[in-house]
Amino acid sequence: MSVEYNLTKAERKYLLMVFLTLNSMGWTRLKKIADYAGVKMPSAKQALDSLAEKGLIYYEKRGAITLTDEGKKIAIIENKNIRAVQKFLVEILGIDPEKAWDSCLKIYFDMDEEAASKFFTICKIYE
Repeated sequence: MSVEYNLTKAERKYLLMVFLTLNSMGWTRLKKIADYAGVKMPSAKQALDSLAEKGLIYYEKRGAITLTDEGKKIAIIENKNIRAVQKFLVEILGIDPEKAWDSCLKIYFDMDEEAASKFFTICKIYE
């Protein structure tokens, strides 16, 4: 789905970060995303500006950040997929859950589409 929007790895990652940092009201802030991603706010802002230009988030300077309907669809898929990687690392390989999350981010966003497709097919066996 992210191919339709020609998203970079960084954009996909930030879209996921927006999704993961949404509060109960359905919005988040730039600082929260930057802190969660472990980057400085200008770096996060650049990626969020790009996502806003592509129509995947609503983002106003110093304002709340929310997902558009399309952004939410993509973020839900990204979250489902990265959770499958996390589950594999924790339950199959026995990696500590806290360490597994950092590895998930590195592994998942560097997989090519063929490897990812095969990986998720195998992960469904273990569900």
